[in-house]
Amino acid sequence: MTNNILYLVVIIAFSMLSCGRKAYLGALNQPIKEKQLSADAVQADLDYLQRSIEQIVPFPYLYKDSSQIAQIYETMKGRGEQDILSFYKGVLEIIGSYDASHFFVQFPTSLFRRQLKEKHQGLFPFYCSLEGEELIVDKVLYPADSIWMDYQVERINGLDADSLFRSFYRYTGGAETTKHYDTRSNFFTCLWLNKVEGPFHIEMTRGDNEPITIQHQGYYLPEKSEVSTPPSEGNDGLKTYVQYRQINEETAYLEIKRFWGFPKKEYFDFLEQTFYDLKGKGMKCLLVDLRGNGGGNDRLCIALLHYLVDRPYRMYGGQHRKVSKAYNKYFKYAGSMPWIIRQIPYGFGVSLFFSKHPTESKVYSSPKVGKEAKLVRIKRNPLRFDGDTYFIIDNGTYSSAVSLANAVEDFDLGTLIGQPSGSIPNEHGEIMQLKLPNSGLGVYLPSAFYVRANMDLTNPNPVLPEHFIPRSQLRNMSAEDLVEFINGIREQ
Repeated sequence: MTNNILYLVVIIAFSMLSCGRKAYLGALNQPIKEKQLSADAVQADLDYLQRSIEQIVPFPYLYKDSSQIAQIYETMKGRGEQDILSFYKGVLEIIGSYDASHFFVQFPTSLFRRQLKEKHQGLFPFYCSLEGEELIVDKVLYPADSIWMDYQVERINGLDADSLFRSFYRYTGGAETTKHYDTRSNFFTCLWLNKVEGPFHIEMTRGDNEPITIQHQGYYLPEKSEVSTPPSEGNDGLKTYVQYRQINEETAYLEIKRFWGFPKKEYFDFLEQTFYDLKGKGMKCLLVDLRGNGGGNDRLCIALLHYLVDRPYRMYGGQHRKVSKAYNKYFKYAGSMPWIIRQIPYGFGVSLFFSKHPTESKVYSSPKVGKEAKLVRIKRNPLRFDGDTYFIIDNGTYSSAVSLANAVEDFDLGTLIGQPSGSIPNEHGEIMQLKLPNSGLGVYLPSAFYVRANMDLTNPNPVLPEHFIPRSQLRNMSAEDLVEFINGIREQ
């Protein structure tokens, strides 16, 4: 009877939390209106942002000196009255100045679309990556522009292209690979924010050929009705993000593009069938492709390792969470829960702590500092793969996918090939959302800090592959190309 009552209370709590979060996120995602912010409104929003970061984010000044960041706030306040886009750009720079991962600012999509439409402007038509000191076209938005693939972009509207690309790193925190990946993904919007507008005059070279200059009107966004909505948890088919196939008599290929956005049961069934097939056919080698995997649900990562690992390991060496007045207020608001329900411990007993200490700010650590983190207990699995496993990573491998790769790295669970990961194992996570009161900008802040699997908090590196593949080569490699590369490794 007692267990049934407890179960009922937990169900009610999570139901109310879910409803409240939906209402809260709905308010957060309302379009940002184009407006002028007074100097007082700017100062109030920035004070609120700074205070929230200090109360929510564990170790917010781990990578940058607090006095340097404080100066950036003061410079921003000193600009006085601002329009919403100037303020947005400034908040991006502030968020980037912390140089930590999982800090985001809601993009003003409605303003972006309206301004492009009113000015009849197109976006920069290429995705580009830095290869050493060169900015190379690695993806195009119009199929007809595929002739410019692998060209080096020298100048855009008279501005040095690779310097321009690096200047946008200020909008993103985290490792160098994270900055590169985010800038590549958002290059066209960064250009728009900095008024580098179409029509574009693009100077390019390829190899030893003479430089050429093309004029491009840019890529025009389709109408909203033509754009698919972002996938929601559990609504997309698994095949969109996961595929498995046999390459030859002894080698198979498993690609996982992310660890969320599909029904979990379907994923678990897929793993069961996949490794049943591997076992039945006596496969000797498995490639697990995590290129571009932005992470998601840790449980799905562990489910994969359940079929690959026969000895104890862990994905995290510990975690730290900061609980504070702002943290508690978030759960009250986002959950819309009555007092009695809020007393159910969440995580590290946040609500119970604030019943006694309503104004304190404190970091909770698990395990406690100085103690060894627990290992994942290995369960018997008759379908466990006992061949050679290779994990392919790149600078698009992020978040929990990085934690998976880090477990492989620190506990020697397989062989890593490719490029350094997009984020580092010692990183922030567990995003919370807040809304700046005057501008209406949505800001997403990490409320936890995760320690890499081997518990080395001082290691600043991303996950490093044992065998490197140049980025320009890796991005175009098919499963068959990867098998050929791995065969070369196995023959050495």
